[in-house]
Amino acid sequence: MKNLLHFNLVFFIGIILLTSATDAVSKSRTQQLIDPTKPKLSNSKNSTVSDNSVKNNSAEFILQSLILKQDRYKAIISGILYKVGEQIGEYKIAKITAKKVYLSRGTEQRILELYSYEIKR
Repeated sequence: MKNLLHFNLVFFIGIILLTSATDAVSKSRTQQLIDPTKPKLSNSKNSTVSDNSVKNNSAEFILQSLILKQDRYKAIISGILYKVGEQIGEYKIAKITAKKVYLSRGTEQRILELYSYEIKR
């Protein structure tokens, strides 16, 4: 009888430990799941890129996608969604067209192209 009581106690403690360990693992896994295709959204007022590498090296701006919504274009540049007038590093987005984004900084202008090559048919 004493052995059965000891076995039940050990079994009960084992079940509790296993349940809490499983719960902790499942919580850590759900916290790590992030949609890799979802772009980071920038603030609409005076938005700046918070990533220092993009701020410091403007050559690293990569035009990834252009979105047309309600007759206005938005651009995903280096993983962040922008619209005309917003800041990206030291540049301001002057214009967005179907294939290009025009960046300006004073008198300097840069053009980001969605496709830098011509697609042959």
